[in-house]
Amino acid sequence: MSIIGKINGGSIARSIVAGRGSKESVLKGLAHSGLSGPLRSIVMNMLGKQERARFYLTHIESGEKFQFSMTPEEVNAKTASSFRSFSVIEKGEVRLPKGEELTEISWSGILPGENASSYKFIDQNSWQEPNEIIKQFNRWRENGDKLKVMVTQTPINLDVYLRDFDSKYIGGQGNVKYTINLIAAKTMQVKTVEEVDAERKEAEEKKKNSLNERPAMKKPAETILKASDNFWTVAQLFLGGGANWTNVFNLNPTSSGDPTDVIPGTTIHLPDTIMH
Repeated sequence: MSIIGKINGGSIARSIVAGRGSKESVLKGLAHSGLSGPLRSIVMNMLGKQERARFYLTHIESGEKFQFSMTPEEVNAKTASSFRSFSVIEKGEVRLPKGEELTEISWSGILPGENASSYKFIDQNSWQEPNEIIKQFNRWRENGDKLKVMVTQTPINLDVYLRDFDSKYIGGQGNVKYTINLIAAKTMQVKTVEEVDAERKEAEEKKKNSLNERPAMKKPAETILKASDNFWTVAQLFLGGGANWTNVFNLNPTSSGDPTDVIPGTTIHLPDTIMH
């Protein structure tokens, strides 16, 4: 099967019919073709030179920068939200979450050995011996160093920690296949037990003071007698006990002088020393 056949001619034709340019249509077909390495580079040369995505890791403290000499095929960006995807020239689609900061980024790729370093699809200026790269990455991981990951042609540009880095030698050219897993670096505040206890105590004091400062609910200055009311029941309700009925009666003496001579519907005034 020809290279163009592998790219999926039907897909290219549909893209052209949809209004895309011929080069853009071939790039889209290439992104879904499964072609990699030398074959992909041949197609890219046929289309004319295109800018490839660059992958960088930079040590935040020292400023030491590492560039991957061979661009990975895809990037996985993980978070709790939904994902969106977009195309990266030469390497197809990259899926990124929509509406939420990235929490985890991972990809797999090849660290080319010295015998493969002269291939056209390898960035000659950024090539390093795989053993040195592995040592460096493991050092960053073990020390918990904060890094910045940046992938050109994508929105990926954030501070991370290197959580996992697995590698194994493949073939006879010294190439190393690797998988890297980066997790977003979030600021963590570590507190002593004494600091936590002090903050908890302060919060409790504020809550207690807030309750103490709350004004007592005022009782009504007067009430209207119901059919079942008398001075005793009014004192019991508003003065904390029926024995205080005389305080109510003294403010509201009956015309007959008899405390039992009460008329429903009468407005009764209450003393200032209301029990709360």
